[in-house]
Amino acid sequence: GPKPEETLAAYGEALGREVPPWSAGESKEGDVVVWYPGSPDPPMRVSATPAAWVHRRHRRKYAKGELGPDRSFYFRGRSGKLNLRAQNLALFVQMSEGVDEATWLFHLRRGDYSRWFREHIKDESLAARAEEIERDRGAPAESSRMLIRQAIEEHYTLPA
Repeated sequence: GPKPEETLAAYGEALGREVPPWSAGESKEGDVVVWYPGSPDPPMRVSATPAAWVHRRHRRKYAKGELGPDRSFYFRGRSGKLNLRAQNLALFVQMSEGVDEATWLFHLRRGDYSRWFREHIKDESLAARAEEIERDRGAPAESSRMLIRQAIEEHYTLPA
């Protein structure tokens, strides 16, 4: 917290131990104070390094597992003639390469891809990237397919 000396004094009191003398000194963003109560050493300030990898909930399930019918993506097209179910991101990418241009653009223009990523894949970052792609109304089907695929591959490791 902002006053480590007060926090450590309260902690030491709760433990029934005296905190060895130390200087809180100047702190910067990410600094933490470490004290080992069983040691005669005084508390010390260290810089915490943020994690390089952020855990993403259920990554494998969304990439290769099977979402239920109510959470899957369906390529249907404007007239609803298709009913192609993609129950994970790997199948979504595979099917997206095979659906006709009109079907792809129908879902793109409606914002269906970003909605699915947000609501069913539960990935706000991927959804935001898809929204950027969906906003480019003049983008040809092939380039938007490629950009959506790249966004998925950046967020998830898909099977070869």
